[in-house]
Amino acid sequence: MPKRISSEVPFDIRQIEHNSIIRINGVINSDVEGHSYQYNREFGAAVLNLTLNNQDGIYSPDGTNPIKMGDIIELEEGIKVSGS
Repeated sequence: MPKRISSEVPFDIRQIEHNSIIRINGVINSDVEGHSYQYNREFGAAVLNLTLNNQDGIYSPDGTNPIKMGDIIELEEGIKVSGS
């Protein structure tokens, strides 16, 4: 059963924070600047678009950590409600 927000603390002083974690091949990636995703239930398909900070070129084909076809990219999302 969902918890009710206490009436003792007005909702306007609470903050809802969005958290997301991107993992590439099981490793948390802190170079992600943004992401979006889409689902097509009719075809059972999903698309995840990432914007990576690649100024050093590490994700490029000749870089130290290139992203290749078959790499596993995971998105974990959640929200956190906190108040003062």
